[in-house]
Amino acid sequence: MFVDNPSILTTIVIVNWNTRELLYNCLKTILDTTSTTYQIWVVDNASTDGSAEMVNSSFPQVNLIANPKNDGFAAANNLAIRQAQPTEYVLLLNPDTEVKPGSLDALVAFLQQNPTVGATGVQLLNPDGTNQRSYDYFYNFFASFWRNLLVKKLFHLTPGTVEQPDRDALEVDWIIGACLMLRNEALREVGLLDESFFMYGEEVDLQQRLRKRGWKIMLLPKVSIVHYGGQSSKQASLKMMIQEYRSRYLLIRKHNSFFTLVMYLIKALVGLIFWAGYWGAKWVVRRDEAARQSFKAYLAVLTRHLKPEFYQTPVGVKTN
Repeated sequence: MFVDNPSILTTIVIVNWNTRELLYNCLKTILDTTSTTYQIWVVDNASTDGSAEMVNSSFPQVNLIANPKNDGFAAANNLAIRQAQPTEYVLLLNPDTEVKPGSLDALVAFLQQNPTVGATGVQLLNPDGTNQRSYDYFYNFFASFWRNLLVKKLFHLTPGTVEQPDRDALEVDWIIGACLMLRNEALREVGLLDESFFMYGEEVDLQQRLRKRGWKIMLLPKVSIVHYGGQSSKQASLKMMIQEYRSRYLLIRKHNSFFTLVMYLIKALVGLIFWAGYWGAKWVVRRDEAARQSFKAYLAVLTRHLKPEFYQTPVGVKTN
């Protein structure tokens, strides 16, 4: 139920970059399937595909912020949260999602019934209905080895299937940020998203801060939405790959020990050197264009790691 009055329960924030058709579908499914009271804020990060114009013409009830430049995911979410009318809950929702009937209502009801929960989310589904990974664990250096692609290849390990736990609620380390509902009280206590994360890692950092303050993070495995995944990122895959490595470094630097940080960097550099060499050799031998592109990507990320400015970004800025 879309309303504009003091009884609004939830602020829905959607940050968009050049995903007009998916954004249209996302907004329509929210309007068609959600009965709890809410306000919607779309922050368009300087799209060139007519996204902002579409929102203005097709969804006049939606609050639109048309950014003249792309300042990143965290900054865009914070901008909307600061400008929005304060509500009990804040939902961070990706534009490449389809909301299923009752899913957002279930998140609101769960937070209302569980006052110690600071954040909750749903089971993410692929378009074919199969499960996506919807939660993950905070970084642990030794555990990360068994999830590393190079290690899996060396030891012939196969990826595990994404299982849906047979329970109504599951306490987890952190929830994938495609659909993350937050208690505003908890946000006021720990601050908003850290804007030093341009993209990737900002929701992990926020949930680590919530956990450190005693708030629970709970996934609702029997509630689901469809998530197409990576629709903005694939439009600038190299830049996003660099951002992913940068955010991982910032996250570990902020929350882990110096020893863990050093060991992570050694592992990252070894991995980058290996994959740059692997794809480079494949390109030289087979003259494969895909191998050439992969070689260039890993080489670019490796080069960034060798520049001092990669390690000089401050963390913990503009979170209030």
